[in-house]
Amino acid sequence: MRFLRFIPVLIAFLAPACAVEKPGPDVVASFESGTVSLETVEQRIRQTVEGVDQADRSLLVEAYRNQAKRIVVEQAILHRAAEADEADVPLDRIRRDVILELFKAEHIPAPDPISRQMVEAFFEEHEEDFHRQPRRFVWHIFRRHQDPAQPERTVAELAAIRENALAGHGFAQLAREHSQSETRLLGGRLGWIYRTKLPPSIEDVVFSLAKDEISAPIAVPGGAAIFMVSEVVPDTRLPLDDVRVPIHQRLIGDAWRQRIADVVGENEPPEDSVILDQEGFREATQQATPDDVLLAIESYRLTAGELFDLVTDAGSQFPGLPFFEPNPWQMYQDLALDQMLYLHAVEAGFPEEPDTAAEIEKRVRSAADTAVIDLRIEAALRRAVTEDRNAVEAFFETNHFLYQTPLRFKLWSLSLPLGDEIDRSTARIRSIRGAIETGTIDLPTAAAKIGADLVDLGWHNVTSLNRLSQKLSHYVLGIEPGGTTIPFQLNHRLNIILVEERQEPQPRPLAEVEDQVQDDYMERHKQQLYSKFEADLLRDVGFTFHEEAVLLALR
Repeated sequence: MRFLRFIPVLIAFLAPACAVEKPGPDVVASFESGTVSLETVEQRIRQTVEGVDQADRSLLVEAYRNQAKRIVVEQAILHRAAEADEADVPLDRIRRDVILELFKAEHIPAPDPISRQMVEAFFEEHEEDFHRQPRRFVWHIFRRHQDPAQPERTVAELAAIRENALAGHGFAQLAREHSQSETRLLGGRLGWIYRTKLPPSIEDVVFSLAKDEISAPIAVPGGAAIFMVSEVVPDTRLPLDDVRVPIHQRLIGDAWRQRIADVVGENEPPEDSVILDQEGFREATQQATPDDVLLAIESYRLTAGELFDLVTDAGSQFPGLPFFEPNPWQMYQDLALDQMLYLHAVEAGFPEEPDTAAEIEKRVRSAADTAVIDLRIEAALRRAVTEDRNAVEAFFETNHFLYQTPLRFKLWSLSLPLGDEIDRSTARIRSIRGAIETGTIDLPTAAAKIGADLVDLGWHNVTSLNRLSQKLSHYVLGIEPGGTTIPFQLNHRLNIILVEERQEPQPRPLAEVEDQVQDDYMERHKQQLYSKFEADLLRDVGFTFHEEAVLLALR
């Protein structure tokens, strides 16, 4: 569990296990099989606690208490019987990472200092990277026309829903209850929207809304919709003083990367390695499944799913600013370079040096213990969720809309090259579209008549549609079987999409999705679950915090 991975294991600093009747002044906490020393807690605080006001004694005492609790929890967990899933601890990767860390520290010379002038020059050369386009966080409620000849009925339905939202009913809940878009499963969330991401008529409405404002109903393909904006980010350009530190960090990172490349030199990877060039990487990441291997050097493997997790964890300090967005290609290159450096270290005999080998084993044991602690805590929390059947059932009932089958469409595409006579191509495809929708011509005949390409796109849900093109779901969502989208341009062609069949979402029983429900429940309530687990464990081991020892030390 990532929220616990910050906990380091500091076994070496724990006092020997023994019964203590009157703990000395250097004992911060005691439990049934040992004590926790003041030195242990102070080292932990120096490593992990930031932002504690050193002048506020009550906050300091609480910091000591919390760190003592964590240390005792770690020790109690490590002394439990092994869990079956501890085979998942990646010892080989841990050892590889430790060797790399030590080799870099001892054999990669530090780069030259980064000057103020270098930072300023970088800012001037990459000024556009610090410009953020305006964006909106958008929610919507979509209703399909029950009778396309009477669109005013759809508008009236949405107007009534809008009035409820203005009266204080939650927009997300109204979307779950009334929207006929698959986004209702997410409370109508469309997410961050930049210019050019929506059809112009919708975009103009969305970017005219203020924060928390709800639009009037507007026409969209196949129906009508209302939109709500919950966050507004204007067009901004960060000044140099706001980005000096991250620019400095970037330049330092680039310098270290070059030093590593210089050490690796022209070393060739093993023959059976998988190392993609930039174009191959782009194509692979667009088509890869989570288990597909993107990087392989000797025993090291990186899957697409692992890379996605790394990119997600990297996050973005300022979403929408290119400079701060995680760069998957750069991360991939760094991982490949690190593995080549690892091979270099091994070939040089670095891990076998006596002092180095001892330090490697020490660090591997510490990292492995941390991983075991994470796994055992996760297993304990999962058991608690599994045993609390009533809570899981209540969570499922409240969130049942999340576990429905997806909205699916069986689609055909009819497309014409744009060519030089755009107006003529547009008129032809509009004319044939009308004939298709009235049933006077079938699709193959229509395609042959105007010389268009006809492609069976098969079954798709919203996610797979977005993989084809982010535009497609906006055009297709409101179309009933037998209907077609308006003509739109994509890949230098003019297209219409026919919806042959449409499968609406259907509820699933809890038994069918129980594992996913338990995972979601645990993720939603992980902090509460951990707090109860910690309290129960500390009670079971007889944890006692000796505040007087802390107060004495703080004098």
